[in-house]
Amino acid sequence: MSDYIPEDVVNKILLKLPIKSLMRCRVVCHSWNNLIKSSTFINSHLCSISQLHSENEAHDLLLLQGYADENGPVIYSLHWDDPELSECTDFITPTYTIVPDLIGTCNGLVCLSTCSSLSAGRIILWNPSIRKYVFSSIPSSCFDGEENFAFGYNSNNNDYKVLLLTDRQAEDDQTVHAGMVWPFASGDWKSFSHETLEPIDVYSPFEEGLASVNKVLHWLQYELTEDYDDKYIVSIVSFDLVTDSFKLQEAWVNKTLSSIRITRYEETLAVFEFRSYENEEFVDMWVMKEYGENCWTKLVTLRHGLSIDPFGFKNSREIVVGVEDEEGRLELKSMNMDGKQVKQFGRSGYKFFFMDSFIESLVLLDHPKAISY
Repeated sequence: MSDYIPEDVVNKILLKLPIKSLMRCRVVCHSWNNLIKSSTFINSHLCSISQLHSENEAHDLLLLQGYADENGPVIYSLHWDDPELSECTDFITPTYTIVPDLIGTCNGLVCLSTCSSLSAGRIILWNPSIRKYVFSSIPSSCFDGEENFAFGYNSNNNDYKVLLLTDRQAEDDQTVHAGMVWPFASGDWKSFSHETLEPIDVYSPFEEGLASVNKVLHWLQYELTEDYDDKYIVSIVSFDLVTDSFKLQEAWVNKTLSSIRITRYEETLAVFEFRSYENEEFVDMWVMKEYGENCWTKLVTLRHGLSIDPFGFKNSREIVVGVEDEEGRLELKSMNMDGKQVKQFGRSGYKFFFMDSFIESLVLLDHPKAISY
């Protein structure tokens, strides 16, 4: 069939197709299969899909991770980012002996980690849309503490990176900060010097959120003030995915521990600040006016009378929050920016602990070591 259609026309048509259709088109003929699994086509298709999403000309998707029962299976469900949160599909996961932790998503890849005292840990990059994954063993070089991971993408050289922060026992039995970065393109883990990591807190660094903006990962770091009155200096730690360098910028003083969470909002940073007043709970949302400048403006205050945990945003700019039900499950609800309209979000009866925007892609289709399942 393709012999009667110019090659450039075939290419343009295929670039407009969704992933499921493209995977079916691979069996039409050898030339189509070779075209679709080529690195050039994969990157072009990703750019095309990303452009459509940025211009709001494509249906946005949300990836949710959760379970109905703590002893039951973890589900990864894909939903349309529409008012009804219509369910798109449940992803079939590879089989693991250990339930993996979800680190993050980017360009259709889901980054997972499996760490256990019983087996060697692995980093897994999984593309659920094409049912392929690759993995890397986590180096066991004297890491004694809890591993903390972050995932990001450097568009300058089309490379994905995993950041690992932990601590280890030095030769003099002192505990020192340790860290590594894994660039997917090279596959080799690179260690950071002790001096580089000395100012960085490696103990549960991403507990208060993680935001990737402009090829930089951002998270929060707390340090007690000099008078030790349970007030903290809060700094924003950044890791540049292009230069593999860290930066520490003081942002606020006199804050209580865990009173702030950081997230991405459009193309800049935002924080949720929690406070109580007269037995009521409030959440203030602050947005960085210009990315990189320590100047913030309050966008909204949510007054809800419930203890909530912000998850992120829908394309409609509604805020998605987790609210504990009577059985301790964290149900998802969406609120408009004034907090007055609250709607059920996600599957009823499920406990969710991750949500992020998602686009389907062909990434990994051309990788020689990708495993199909």
